[in-house]
Amino acid sequence: MAQFDRSPFDRATTVAALEKRQYPPLQWWPLRVTNPWHKLGFLLGQVVLVRAFAAVLGLVLPTAALTIVIEAVFLVTIVALARSFRGRDEPVAPPRPWWRLTARPRAGWWLGLLFVLSGVVSLFPRDHVLPWWEVVQAVVSGLFGLALLNCAARLTFGRSYPQA
Repeated sequence: MAQFDRSPFDRATTVAALEKRQYPPLQWWPLRVTNPWHKLGFLLGQVVLVRAFAAVLGLVLPTAALTIVIEAVFLVTIVALARSFRGRDEPVAPPRPWWRLTARPRAGWWLGLLFVLSGVVSLFPRDHVLPWWEVVQAVVSGLFGLALLNCAARLTFGRSYPQA
């Protein structure tokens, strides 16, 4: 362990560094997830389950119908998880406002930009004409990105201008 002098700042720093952060327990109904490791587990589970669902449906559905169904399932599950996750300073019990998808503005800005850029980039393929179901994927990604950017803007500017 590093050597610290005896200043109050260093003593406070060592105590804060040694304390383990405590999270409220996982609540199943309504689902409330506060621990970052639990959030990661839920997101990985969502990806695995949606892919497994896509693999099973891919046996019976054509590509266009499969894309529409999987995009709808992906969007519903990711929004449901985003509304269930809670940040460090966020109350656990009450539901979030309808527009809130992230606990902090920075997460909303980054994720929103990634989803919007993903949607825009996928609209311009290099080697082939874009089928309509890939346009649907790009639009869904872009709309989800815009929802995240809306959340980030409300959280950022709501500090200066409180919203109802």
